[in-house]
Amino acid sequence: TKETGTVLGRILLTVGGVTVVALFAALLAPFFIDWSDFRMEFEQRASRILGKKVAVHGVVDARILPFPSVTLHDVRVGRDSDGQPQLQAARFSMDMELAPFLSGEARIFDMRIEEPKARIRILEDGTLDWMRGSSADIPARTVVIEDVHITDGAVELIDERSGRVRHLTGLAADLSADSLAGPWRGDGHASLDGEEANFTISTGEVDRTEYRVPLRLRLLPDAALVALNLDGALALSEERPEYTGKFTVDVLQEEDETEPV
Repeated sequence: TKETGTVLGRILLTVGGVTVVALFAALLAPFFIDWSDFRMEFEQRASRILGKKVAVHGVVDARILPFPSVTLHDVRVGRDSDGQPQLQAARFSMDMELAPFLSGEARIFDMRIEEPKARIRILEDGTLDWMRGSSADIPARTVVIEDVHITDGAVELIDERSGRVRHLTGLAADLSADSLAGPWRGDGHASLDGEEANFTISTGEVDRTEYRVPLRLRLLPDAALVALNLDGALALSEERPEYTGKFTVDVLQEEDETEPV
């Protein structure tokens, strides 16, 4: 009837109006939300996960539509003995799917870590300085990461036992993981003390009771037709890194065929 059509029209108009308001609210929310609260929440959660103090020194950019997206500038993790950050990134960005987020799972379909710089110090007793005072709390399976893009990364490895410092530069990698605890997989390119190489990597899930993770790593140096393969497990024993497993070398042919050695 005419009355029924009128009521239905008003219902549809009301639903449409609410939808429009909700969309505008989602679009405008980032301009009114106190992002300092978000910054503090991120710092607290990230600090628990890494077991190191995490601080965001730059601005926080965010949007809700077409998908939740956050970019954090100048993120710093931990502090070295000389006061410098143990890990620092110029920009850290995440794009997330909304539906899994609402159900309690964080599904990050694109993460970008730009210009990360890490300092890893091996102390005179062979322990890693990174592990001092650390108590990481990695979520089990609540965070799924589909794509991680690392660009222009650098690692400074300081060995106080020998006084030698090694530099990993130009690190670029594309990674993914079923959860923060793994398994992880990916490939990339980097230069160690000026020697460039491509690599592929895959891990199992981290054993958080024994601090152990299965690891497969394949290195392809640019300067030689060989491939270096690691297939085993990386563990921390009394805060000392320890690798157990196989190490093999493949001699590569011009046609990319391999001949085991």
